Amino acid sequence: MSELILAIAQFDPVPGDVAANLQAIRRLRDAAEGAHLLLCPDLALTGLPVVAGSWDSAADALLELQADTADGGPAVLVGLPWRPEDGGRPRLASVLLGQGRELGRRWRVQMGSDPRLALGMRFAPGELAGPLALPCPDGPPWRLGVLAGAEIDHPEVAEALAESGAEILLVPAALPFAPGAFERRQQHAVRRVTETGLPLVLANAAGGGGELVFDGLSLALDGDRRLVALAPAFRESLLVTRWARDDDGSLAPVGTGLRVPPPDEPADLYLALLAGLRGLTGRLGLGLALLDLDSAGRLLPVLAVDALGPGRVRGWTDGSGRNPLADALGIRTERIDAGLVQATLGRMLEPYGAGLVPVAPVRDLIGTALAARLGALLLSGVDRAAVAAGAAASGYAPLGELAEPVVQALLRWRATQRPDGALGPEPAALAAALAEPGAAAAEQAAPPSWWQARGGAGPAPLVLRAADGSGTADAADHPTSAGT
Repeated sequence: MSELILAIAQFDPVPGDVAANLQAIRRLRDAAEGAHLLLCPDLALTGLPVVAGSWDSAADALLELQADTADGGPAVLVGLPWRPEDGGRPRLASVLLGQGRELGRRWRVQMGSDPRLALGMRFAPGELAGPLALPCPDGPPWRLGVLAGAEIDHPEVAEALAESGAEILLVPAALPFAPGAFERRQQHAVRRVTETGLPLVLANAAGGGGELVFDGLSLALDGDRRLVALAPAFRESLLVTRWARDDDGSLAPVGTGLRVPPPDEPADLYLALLAGLRGLTGRLGLGLALLDLDSAGRLLPVLAVDALGPGRVRGWTDGSGRNPLADALGIRTERIDAGLVQATLGRMLEPYGAGLVPVAPVRDLIGTALAARLGALLLSGVDRAAVAAGAAASGYAPLGELAEPVVQALLRWRATQRPDGALGPEPAALAAALAEPGAAAAEQAAPPSWWQARGGAGPAPLVLRAADGSGTADAADHPTSAGT
């Protein structure tokens, strides 16, 4: 009886940082000693979205990783963009490396429609192909059917792989988080197993930054659609699964892997926000985050401290009173006289007419300047209602897509729970701070007209900002003035 030991590498491939991604794969491969194969997330060498300048270095890294596999350790299934020699449109490849050589490759057929990944606009589809062969030490090669990324959502590729002799379906994935996304992913996986009768193993990215976050939750299903392994959410994990080849040639699981229950709502959304903020500051190389405590609301300071820790969050205020929430979170607070800045600007602008300079853009100016001086990521507390009213966030707005009821639900949940990895206070201390009258002073409803609230009259002016056209990146990355 031949046994396939398959390790799922769940980690956070950083867009454009091929060297860091290669080191992560090497580290996980070393940890998977004894496995026959290491399955990586989708496009693990370049990360997603694909940065155009990373393609050539990814091809070099592939050769380095190929040479690594000559040591007798696990083979590696890894993806990367590939620029054809004939100068045609680039394609996406899943490459199987082992024994110091390339054992096979498969081209991506379906790109998916997620606009954040922009794969369909940049890469040409390949042709349907059969399974890849992984040498087995005591029997015929294992026949691996590879469907990458969004190909799991459709039956065509999986059915073609099954008809051409695949024994197991492997899914390198980088599927962005959205509420309910894990349930939909499970449904697609179950359908592919039902249609083909083959077990399925999915390796998803975990982490991300900003608005593009991957939730992990890599999984394995046997041929009877049973969940036999599930990785944790939003964090790196190496999940080892074992599969035995029966007399009829089918693969059945030997035991089960880690099965951590996936987070429920709203914990999954809160964890996604944490991962986005933590990942963005890390990728930008910034040690601090800065927020305006007078307008940030209550959830954003809690989220920032949970993600980065109190020592890496700074606040500023125009007031003189204490802020119970900032005190409970341990946020160091700077006091800056916005009125003085407002008056100074007013005097500077007197030659152009009389009138008071609106205070809101003055506060934006102070925050932007202070963040630049501190080397901090400027955070904005605007939510969906403020954006709908015309607000343009100064800095990164983690809550910009959330409605006010969702924001309040997250705050209530955090006052009773402290998620794993959170660096903020325990729920009891946080709930006590939120109950103090001063903690709610900054909670303000979105104004009916954001422009009028900033001192304007009538509709907001339209300001277009066009690129200078000097860059060499493709139009999908940097719109030109003509495109605008």
